[in-house]
Amino acid sequence: MSRIRILALILLILGTSFLNEVKAQEQPQFEIPLREDKIERLASIKAQETEKEPVLENLQTLQIQREQNEAKTIDEANIQKLLASSFKADFYDVYKNAASQYGLEWQILAAVHKVETGQSGDTGRKSSQVATGPMQFIPSTFRAYGVDGNGDGIKDINNVHDTIFSAANYLRANVKGGDITPALFRYNHSSSYVNKVKNLASLLK
Repeated sequence: MSRIRILALILLILGTSFLNEVKAQEQPQFEIPLREDKIERLASIKAQETEKEPVLENLQTLQIQREQNEAKTIDEANIQKLLASSFKADFYDVYKNAASQYGLEWQILAAVHKVETGQSGDTGRKSSQVATGPMQFIPSTFRAYGVDGNGDGIKDINNVHDTIFSAANYLRANVKGGDITPALFRYNHSSSYVNKVKNLASLLK
């Protein structure tokens, strides 16, 4: 076969291949159309999902509001118990927050505060045993268990917020098997003191 024929054959093959490729690209791409009922169903599902979003948000908002209202009702009832039992209600939020943080009953903190200083606020009052402040801490004990209860960066034995939180910390450290009695006895080595605190706390429950 002559070179011319071979060259012509090669050109023919290349040309045919090119034409087939062009035709393939020109073929229209068909998509299988969705049936109308499927389209309607998909649209309905999407609409339902869109409707659910604000409903869920409303339910969550209602739940939060309900919990806030319940907490407010409980707080109001607790404050009434304080006042009815000749306690001050001034430091209720401090008792509640400290007790929550350390896993105690707020009533115990209120009772300890009342027995120690009649629920004094910030004070440098000292006892004959050198116990100091609103919750009557021995300074060495406060250095070991003192807490910055009001978040000002200072642990102050004379600050009512700091000492209530510190008392909660100290009591929690000395609870035995869920029993607050040993912790109260450690706070003040007197059985009559322990009984007095527990009796006062029971008035608030």
